[in-house]
Amino acid sequence: MPDHDAWPEFVLPWDDNAPAPTDMSFLLDRPAGAHGFVRIVDGHLITGNGVRYRMIEKKAAMENLDEILAVPGIGMVQFGPTNYSVSIGKPGQGRGAEVQAVHRRMIERTLALGLHPRVEVASFEQARPYLDMGVRHFCIGWDIVTIYSWCTQQGAGMRELLALKEGSGGE
Repeated sequence: MPDHDAWPEFVLPWDDNAPAPTDMSFLLDRPAGAHGFVRIVDGHLITGNGVRYRMIEKKAAMENLDEILAVPGIGMVQFGPTNYSVSIGKPGQGRGAEVQAVHRRMIERTLALGLHPRVEVASFEQARPYLDMGVRHFCIGWDIVTIYSWCTQQGAGMRELLALKEGSGGE
């Protein structure tokens, strides 16, 4: 368990009207250090290659998108559809038409300003419409979905294998 008391304080240099801390969990993927060393510079989390990230997960963030994108050094933003849907009072509708329309607006505005949106997709097949929009940065899959899919596939294969064994008169 990490010693959270030993972590340096992280203060955003702008007011995003967020009642909760900004989710930066995507920086914690494994292996540790995959993005280089993460450090705090001028109140921003920055990866080893110097890119500053910002999650757009709340209604207030979308309402203030131009101000957020104007912060010097912000190089990449990522939309959080699940958290955004909660922030507009529609939990569980992150993949719904209304939230996805907001996601597209965030992508279009980010690209128009010459910045980089990052999009989460479950598989490479889902990347095509975003590629067509000009997106070049993706997160493919989520740890829990990857594990679930692998277990489901392996379980189905094992059931099939056992059924073949039983059907052949084997032990």
